[in-house]
Amino acid sequence: MSSIWSQIGNIFFPQWTNPSSAAMPYLEGIPSMAEGYFNPYINTGNAAMGMFAPQVESMATPQGAINNYNALAGGYQESAGTQNAINNATAQTNQVAAAGGMAGSPTEQTAVANETIALSDEDFDNYMKMVSGYQTTGLGGEADLMHQGYQASSSLADMLARNAAEEAAYAYGGARSQNMHNQQQSSEWQSLIGDTASLFGL
Repeated sequence: MSSIWSQIGNIFFPQWTNPSSAAMPYLEGIPSMAEGYFNPYINTGNAAMGMFAPQVESMATPQGAINNYNALAGGYQESAGTQNAINNATAQTNQVAAAGGMAGSPTEQTAVANETIALSDEDFDNYMKMVSGYQTTGLGGEADLMHQGYQASSSLADMLARNAAEEAAYAYGGARSQNMHNQQQSSEWQSLIGDTASLFGL
């Protein structure tokens, strides 16, 4: 008997399909697709942060700044151009001193020493500006990569949150439609059975 009613039901009440089911596979595929785009930037940002943070922390105290300065200064080597400049300046000073009858005097020696110190200091200052500039550029690049990683991470989190909210909305809408359909079908079944019973005098 139930088989007959089931066949009648299939004729008058075709199988209901949840409209949200068609959208779910697309929504469920979004996280993995989005992660494929964002993860390279996130991973790069994390790696940059791992290098950036310790360096900045190491220079955040007076002693750390001194240690960093000493580490940079430790690589200094006098340039060939500076040594040539010192030799030329010394030769000129000697010539002037010789012409004035001051060759070998303390005054000449002081002048040569002062010129040597001035040229050496200038060379060292130029070196420190150069390496400090490179360090600043490197830290700035790491900071930029870290920022890009953060932006990518935030964008991915927002996208996944929206995707989860859309999945929840579709699931809720589908369940609500299913409940409404079940109630309508139950009511129609009851009406059909009642009409059939009346027809046969049951």
